[in-house]
This record gives sequence, structure tokens and C-alpha cells, in this order.
Amino acid sequence: MISHTHKESTENIPCLVKTLGITDYRTAFSIQNTLFERVLKAEIHAALIIVEHPHVYTLGRRSKEEDILLPKKQLQRMGVEVIKTNRGGATTYHGPGQIVAYPIINLRSSGISPVEYVRLIEDTLITTLKEFNILGTRKNGMPGVWINDLKIAAIGVRISKGITTHGFSLNVSSNLNYFDHIINCSSEEMSMTSIKNESPLIDANIKIAKDIIVKNFCRKFNFDLRFDQNPKLF
Repeated sequence: MISHTHKESTENIPCLVKTLGITDYRTAFSIQNTLFERVLKAEIHAALIIVEHPHVYTLGRRSKEEDILLPKKQLQRMGVEVIKTNRGGATTYHGPGQIVAYPIINLRSSGISPVEYVRLIEDTLITTLKEFNILGTRKNGMPGVWINDLKIAAIGVRISKGITTHGFSLNVSSNLNYFDHIINCSSEEMSMTSIKNESPLIDANIKIAKDIIVKNFCRKFNFDLRFDQNPKLF
């Protein structure tokens, strides 16, 4: 359940949405930091970056170096980067065919607690999956969205000064083999799935999925879309 302040708001708050193509992780992180400063200065209330990354393994604050199961030289031959981040959570994979979303939101002024924030993200993902005729569920104590025992969406966030960075990812048509080369989210038992795997008869079009996520995210958070048409990154 969302908080009293958030629930009773009668005005939708503008949210700047930037939809990028395939963008390297460091560039996207730089954009997040720029938007974080703009939210901190109250120049904007909220922003959402939608992106795909080239192949990359990212390490969260709970990650261990041994989570990466391949030697550096092999990763280099595969064209996979390994990047340490300041988000919560453990090690995960991002790559083409996977939607990554970075919300930058002032939770304090929105009246949303950190726990509620994660729940709203999960609601966004579950609602999005319904539009592909997929039943997504939660697991107690394990942020993200699941299809039975298979994970389809991951969440890893950072909150500083009441403002969010990092975010969530949804496997649309990802090459899931890349998850086999890491201890994903600190669990050797975890297996992944995707929209393409779960609904093979439905076109797992990444652009359509991006549009659906943006729509559902803004509905769940009571945001009005403000698409940034500026060709510059920021």
C-alpha cells in the first residue's frame, strides 16, 4: 500500500522521461548523476531513464569478486565489462534485449517510503507482464519479480538524501546464457527467464515493452509523462 501523502495526491507530478537506445553503463550512470543533482536542487521532481546496455556485469554492495565465474581475459574476448557500482544488491547482468530503468525520484517530497518504493516498482513490472499474458509474482524477502521459481526482473536501488538512483531491469528477449557465468544476486540456485521464453507466441518487441513499462510506471507513481526530445544526452 502506498503512503497517505502519495495516495491522496490529486495532481500528477511531471516526470521527465529519457528513452535511450543501447548505451554503455558508465554513460547512463553519468546521466543519472546529472539528474540526481537536478532533483536535489528541485529543478525537476522526478526523471526516468529507459535504456539497454551492451554486455556488462555489475557488482552491488553485497557482491564478491568470486561472483564472476570467468577469468578476465575470457570476459574481454566476449566483450563483457565488469563494473563496481554503489547500488544495493549483489551481482547481475545487463545486455541487449533487457530493459533497464533508472528512476530518479525525491521520495521524501513524494511521501513514499523505501519499502513502498520497491513495492511500486514490483507492481509496475507485474502489471507490465500481464500485458504479455504472463503472471508475475513476488517472493518474500527477495526483491524482484518471478515466474514460479524463475526470476524475470531484478531490482537494485540506491537512496541518498531521499533521492533514488539505479533501479530495475526486465528480461524481454535477453540472451540468458550470460547469467550462467555469474553467481546471480548471490544465489547459485537462481535461474532466469524472459518474456520471450514465457510467451514464445507473443512478439517480445523491446520497443513495445519499453512503452508499456513507462506507461505503467507513471500510472503507479501518479506521474505525468514529459518526454525529453533533446537529442543531447543531458
